[in-house]
Amino acid sequence: MDDSYREARLLAISHIGISHKSSGTVYNFLLRKGISGEVAQSVVHQLSTDGYIDDIRMARSIIAKRSGRSTESRSVLFRRMLQAGISREVMDAIKDEVPEDRDSITVLTDAKLMPDLMRQISLDSFDADIWMNKAFRFLVSKGYSPSLSIDTLRNRIRDVE
Repeated sequence: MDDSYREARLLAISHIGISHKSSGTVYNFLLRKGISGEVAQSVVHQLSTDGYIDDIRMARSIIAKRSGRSTESRSVLFRRMLQAGISREVMDAIKDEVPEDRDSITVLTDAKLMPDLMRQISLDSFDADIWMNKAFRFLVSKGYSPSLSIDTLRNRIRDVE
């Protein structure tokens, strides 16, 4: 084991500390510190093997944090994983654990929008068009397609009536 590998490994371990970091984050950190790509890749691979880095755990953590009232579409979740430095291979491995948009939008609508609708209906100032537009924009902002957002809102409101 040469000195550059040892130095890179120590740098990476101190960067990880007690937090959880993805392989991409540690790799980019090592590159910024002047470690060669080859050594950085070798260190990241070994740290993954040793359990210091666990991209699957990181991906599952992102999925778990984005549930219930914080639910987001599959495409937004995968984009978050990429931004967190999680490899496409890991994303492919856990893709079945990411809910389909049709399922997750229903969870989000039931957790966040329907309780708000029920509160708003009882108010004298309730305007259904304003609420529907606001709810639609909210769902689209979470990464859902406009057509799925409209269909979901229509179906959920129909259930309330």
